[in-house]
Amino acid sequence: MRVSGAVLVGLILCGLTAGCTSASPKRHTTTPATVRTSSAVASAPTADPIPNPPSVPADVPTTGSNVRPGEKPPVMPVEATQHTPAGANAFATFFVRVIDWEGATVSPQYVRDFSSERCQTCAPFVDGASWDAGRVYIGGRIAIESTRLSPEPLHSGAEYTALVVFNIGAFQERSRTGSLLDTHPAYRGQFEVSVRWLGSGWAVTDLRGRQ
Repeated sequence: MRVSGAVLVGLILCGLTAGCTSASPKRHTTTPATVRTSSAVASAPTADPIPNPPSVPADVPTTGSNVRPGEKPPVMPVEATQHTPAGANAFATFFVRVIDWEGATVSPQYVRDFSSERCQTCAPFVDGASWDAGRVYIGGRIAIESTRLSPEPLHSGAEYTALVVFNIGAFQERSRTGSLLDTHPAYRGQFEVSVRWLGSGWAVTDLRGRQ
């Protein structure tokens, strides 16, 4: 499966229906993201100590065809390292930002850092061979509108499910020489990001896109 504009359109618009299991995340610091957490979630676990502040792995690209001037890769919020409902929500929000960075740099490396071979749904995102290196993407970045936790996990094996409402701006696919290859309209949708705490950090257990 070739993933070009499909990362931003095909995989999201068609919906991600297979299970997604991620390896235990690497500890990556920044100001915690502002998220809205559902008050219906009960029995919150207590926060765990933070052994190391989050940072961006050295193998994550910092430039790309769709990176804005002065923009840097997203850094996991400290809140996302905590075993709490707010931590689950922050981690899910961060994961969507990582997907957006993949589209900006046309590189799967950052998503790969949070995915395992067991994640069938993640496969199109992490398979570098599926990217068309001859294309660049202008526009179409993911903007997160809101994030909240579902009252109950929506998928088997999950501890929490975050509902991340997003917008994707209209964008173009062009060749390296600048020729227009395809165009895509703006779109609004929602990710269902199910996560589970694995002892050292959150892991994505299911990832689905909805209109």
